[in-house]
Amino acid sequence: MSNHQTYQIGDYVYVEESPAIPYQIRKIVELDRYNSNDVEMKVKCFYRRRELPPDVAEQHLHVFSVEALSEKEIYDLSLRELFVSQTFDIVHANRIRGKCNVIMMEDVLDENLVDLIKEDATFFYHLSYDPVKRVIKSDKGYIRVGSEFQATIPNFIGCTQNNNTNHTLHNEIETLVWSPPNNLSPSDLDSYMTMCKSLATLARANYPPSTLRHPTLVSCVACASRDTTLQLALDTLQQAGHSIRRALQVLAPPSQPPLLKLDQMEMWSITEGNLFQQGLHKFGKSFQDIQTDLLPWKTLKVTLRTLQMPILECKKLGCSTRFRVASALFAITFECIIEFYYMWKTTDHYIQQRRAKSVEAEKRLKHIYVKVDRKVDPSVLYQENFAKCAGCGSVCTAHSYGIGSPPNLLKVCGNCWVIWKEYGDLKDVSVYGML
Repeated sequence: MSNHQTYQIGDYVYVEESPAIPYQIRKIVELDRYNSNDVEMKVKCFYRRRELPPDVAEQHLHVFSVEALSEKEIYDLSLRELFVSQTFDIVHANRIRGKCNVIMMEDVLDENLVDLIKEDATFFYHLSYDPVKRVIKSDKGYIRVGSEFQATIPNFIGCTQNNNTNHTLHNEIETLVWSPPNNLSPSDLDSYMTMCKSLATLARANYPPSTLRHPTLVSCVACASRDTTLQLALDTLQQAGHSIRRALQVLAPPSQPPLLKLDQMEMWSITEGNLFQQGLHKFGKSFQDIQTDLLPWKTLKVTLRTLQMPILECKKLGCSTRFRVASALFAITFECIIEFYYMWKTTDHYIQQRRAKSVEAEKRLKHIYVKVDRKVDPSVLYQENFAKCAGCGSVCTAHSYGIGSPPNLLKVCGNCWVIWKEYGDLKDVSVYGML
């Protein structure tokens, strides 16, 4: 096993598509064995700048902010620049040609970028490339950690009085501003919620689209018992001054069907639900990408709803200002895509998907052993002794390697050939300026 190398999920690898072009850089996402000896990999694609369309590559020319960089150092850094993508590919394991390392640029300080030049097979990325839309955009945000990015916390100012007076009764330093009426017992609330669920079931029976999607009474009652109905009931009770009679009059007005409020699970069509599941399989929980690629007519809007709670207004000792404590309790209401996701997790589709993923995960390989194979294809070998290398100028004593095709053919030595295959260009001079 000495001539084999171990590869596992999460490794960055060189993949050879053709002997006449540089290696492609990929990240292993899955390892699947489809027969006794063959292994296929699902890989995430990274692109070099020269692999992008010329009009796209010129839109975002990277400017390194490190001072006192020489032209040679800037050129070396440009050889290590990559663009991440959300594109995945399936490749055979025997096309692996070694490991490399890829890091996010934000994880490296500007002054340490020069150190990347000293590390072999190390690359970085900052932007994301979409090969379908042919656009470059910023990658996901990151958290800045460090004292220079954090708020300055002032020193604690304690009370000037002794500890015995610090434990003053709350009614001496706080004034009750508002408190909800407590004339409703838990049994009254339970009865009210039961009536609201019954009204919601009746409302769906009078709503034609709902009767088509939920033809049975059981499914209709299940929809009427979800959180949307409960939230509507509590909101209406609050607006009615905690009067159950007035709240029921609002929910069931005379000579009209009961008030109906649908949730995202009921408003989405079956086609939209299938598109959402496809997006989850492709992008995971990256809802922004799901919306952009598959559901552009949906929104990611998040609203904050304030639930009124008892508010205490405190009189700060030695200060004329007044501030509120426990002033409000915020409940986040997720709308559209995000709300649909959390409701979708309560369905059988989510359970079936989890089970399918568990079965697939058990079948997948955790790591593989691949024989180290750096054999050069004979089509790029030229048996010309003492040929001068077009990259470093040295003399090729055994044979040379061809880059490009006649008549624009460059012959380089073995070291320059390896550099060109791994970095996509020569170390000292760009091969694309000579072809």
